[in-house]
Amino acid sequence: MAASSFAGYAKALEAAQSSVQSYLALSQAERLPPGLVEAQAQLDECMAVLAGMESSAEQASQGNKKALRAKAARSKKEVSALEEELKRESVRLNRAELFPSPPSAPSNSGDPFDPFGAKLVDTMGSLNDTTSLLHSTQLLCSETEAVGSSVLTTMGAQREQLENANANVQETRGVTNQARVLLRRMGRRAVMNKLCLYFVIVVLIVANCLVIYYQYLKRD
Repeated sequence: MAASSFAGYAKALEAAQSSVQSYLALSQAERLPPGLVEAQAQLDECMAVLAGMESSAEQASQGNKKALRAKAARSKKEVSALEEELKRESVRLNRAELFPSPPSAPSNSGDPFDPFGAKLVDTMGSLNDTTSLLHSTQLLCSETEAVGSSVLTTMGAQREQLENANANVQETRGVTNQARVLLRRMGRRAVMNKLCLYFVIVVLIVANCLVIYYQYLKRD
C-alpha cells in the first residue's frame, strides 16, 4: 500500500519537475514573469508531493523503507536545486524590471542632434527617479528609527517618573498613618489630662466646702 502510494507521488513529482525544467530550459529573453509564477506554483506542488513521498517512505515495510528513503532524498536534492535556480531567475527578472538595459543607440542618419536616442534619455530619467525614491525611502526609514528611539527614551523616563511618584505616594501614606496614630495618642492623653483636671477641681471644691463648714461650726 505504501509502495504504490509512493509510486503515485513519484509520478506526480516527475510531472511537476518537468514543468519547472521546461521553463528553465528557455532562453533568458523567453523567460517572462508569468512563466516564472507558473514555475513557482509547480515548485510548490513539488514540495507538497515530496512531503507525501517522505510520509509514504516512513510507512513502508522494513524491506522497502531504506530504498524509498534514499529515492526521496535524491528527489529532495533535485527539487532544492530547481528552487535555487528559480530564486536566481526571480532576482534576475526583478533586477531587469528595476534597471532595464539601455536600448541600442540609433544611427546618426535619422537625427543628427540626438545621437543617444530619446529612449535612452527616458531610461536614464527613470533610473534617476528610482534612485531618488530609494534615497528618500532610506531617509524616511532613518527618521522613523530616530523617532522610535526618542519615543522609547521618553517612555523610559516617564516610567521612571511614575515609579518614583508611586514610591513617594507609598512613603506619604506611611507618614500619614504614623501621624494618625500619633494624633490618636495625643487625643487620648488630652482626655486623660482633662479628666485629671476636673477631678482636682472637684477635690478642691469639696475641700473648700469642708473648710468653710468647719469654720462655721467652730463659731457656733
